[in-house]
Amino acid sequence: MDTIKRISLIFTIIFCTNIYAQNNFVIWQGFEHTWKYNHRLNRLGDYIAQSSSSSSNDKHIYSSVHASASGVGKDTATFKTNFAEITNTNINCFSGKLSISLNGKQGELCSVSRVILLPKNIINKWSETAVVFNGFDLISESGADKLQMIKINFSDVMPSKYKDTMQVKVDIDLVVDCKSFECNRFYKKFEYTINLYYLILGADQYQMHTTSEDYNQTIAWSKKETTPKYVLHKEIKGDYKYSQGILTFKSICVVLNSEHWLLSYANAIEACNYNKNSGLMQFNHRSYLQQYENEMNKASTQAKFSSKQKGWALLQGTIQLIQFKKGEIVHKNRTDYIFWKGMNKKAHSDLSKNIKTYTIQNK
Repeated sequence: MDTIKRISLIFTIIFCTNIYAQNNFVIWQGFEHTWKYNHRLNRLGDYIAQSSSSSSNDKHIYSSVHASASGVGKDTATFKTNFAEITNTNINCFSGKLSISLNGKQGELCSVSRVILLPKNIINKWSETAVVFNGFDLISESGADKLQMIKINFSDVMPSKYKDTMQVKVDIDLVVDCKSFECNRFYKKFEYTINLYYLILGADQYQMHTTSEDYNQTIAWSKKETTPKYVLHKEIKGDYKYSQGILTFKSICVVLNSEHWLLSYANAIEACNYNKNSGLMQFNHRSYLQQYENEMNKASTQAKFSSKQKGWALLQGTIQLIQFKKGEIVHKNRTDYIFWKGMNKKAHSDLSKNIKTYTIQNK
């Protein structure tokens, strides 16, 4: 990582006025993704799509989306997505999406910052606010590269220098490179688009409480021994005054020692037990990255060319516990697959997405 050079800083502003009272909304809780053999990064994403236009007096419609596309080789990716429906709350909600271009020279760091401006007259009505990272979709625009680093971070709601506004700052860092035999050695630039999904929640005094906790995990592997699929048992202590608690992401970060093919990646949280008397949330955190498995080169004819590469990874981020005075929480997950034909096809195709739509009936 010492050779990585920062190449760009883009700072743009978005003004959000579409904040609405919403009894029902859906929170993303991460995903697990596995190819049959390892690939470059053409597309990878998992998110919850929802908006005020999908809501009416009697129902709320949302979609769970997983996206994946390999480079040259065709393959099937299996995935599992975790999410939770929150209903009958006294919470105000804004559901948003950012589309951001990331481009530069392979092996160098691209850093992008955006600011979401919020109307101060609305934010000041709330005693409590929370910012929720609700998933992402990273798509190559110029051919697949190998991942070396990605970091996505949402700030809290904070004061803004612009008149009559508050703000949320969003920071994205990306490093990709490609030096192996299947890469284009004459084209050393990268172009990606990342779509970020988020919620901004607001509530009156004592209706909501937020507690954040960072995580930091280092894993390493050799050509003889791969990394296991870790399930870490954790807990976060909130406030004892709240009857319900939900876990969300605030930020995620993956740092690799060099660019790598990817076989599997997981960053998923599963609530196990919430004690409303103490405010203690116990949960499982599925957190791992695998560069290879020993038998992956037998998955198909093309898989016999897959390679092992020793290395290490740093998995970091922030998980937050959001507690509600009133509300109902239903935890859900879904498991499915995506087949991709490979051949360096453009990843924007609908064939690289698996979408399932749900409806919450308002009570």
